[in-house]
Amino acid sequence: MDELQMTKEQLKTEIILGNESAKSRMNANGKSMLYRGRIISAEELVEGIDTVTLEEVKDFADCYLDLSKCSVSLVGNIKDVDKKILI
Repeated sequence: MDELQMTKEQLKTEIILGNESAKSRMNANGKSMLYRGRIISAEELVEGIDTVTLEEVKDFADCYLDLSKCSVSLVGNIKDVDKKILI
């Protein structure tokens, strides 16, 4: 299983398990109404996650993530870290 598929599965699991309590469902419904003007079911969210492609993720990252403004924090023994990847 590739990284995109694992991430999709994790998101779907969080959505399904997160909707177990009435409080969580009401919170999700409220957010859905505020952001989209309608209630989106957990099933609809899961279906949407399944349709996301790697190309779409890359396009989103290219559009919204400015790597020139990122910072990195390392903890632990970093003597073996390739410093070139941090530039």
